[in-house]
Amino acid sequence: MERATDAEDSRDERSSAVARAIARRCPPAPARHARLIQFAAMDESRDPPPHAAPLVIGADFYASRLRAVLGTGGAWGLPRRERDRWILLHAIARRFRADESLGEKEATARIQDFLLAHAPARGLDAVTLRRALVDEGFVDRDDHGRDYRASRRHERRVRFDGAMPGVAEALAARPARGA
Repeated sequence: MERATDAEDSRDERSSAVARAIARRCPPAPARHARLIQFAAMDESRDPPPHAAPLVIGADFYASRLRAVLGTGGAWGLPRRERDRWILLHAIARRFRADESLGEKEATARIQDFLLAHAPARGLDAVTLRRALVDEGFVDRDDHGRDYRASRRHERRVRFDGAMPGVAEALAARPARGA
């Protein structure tokens, strides 16, 4: 019996030595996780911190990034960069008007029309884009998910400065060499 007790004691000593070593290298849990908790709370509210000004995107940058996202050789699927995603969603949201209410099928059809005209081989689907438009504040949906209309909720995080070029105009324009 004493041998089992000795083995248990040595195992306890090893595990407490490991715990002490970990505690020396890692800050306490509240300090270590405070930043993660802060980001999780920001993600839940989808609002920027109160002191953060919205990102302002100009017409030239808008056109160049829209070309990069939708042009030949662009990435497949929804853009990973938030600003590129916002530019794509803004271009799609321009097909919605605040004064008109669309059903789910009509809203999806408008998004599909955009995809067929400007991004036929990008691996984007209309349902994912419709959800992203609502989540990012470019389109509002009623509580029952039946009616969709254009929104300006996204302006808390991003604003588009000046007259943005149309998608066809942005895709047709090529930047000048050396500029």
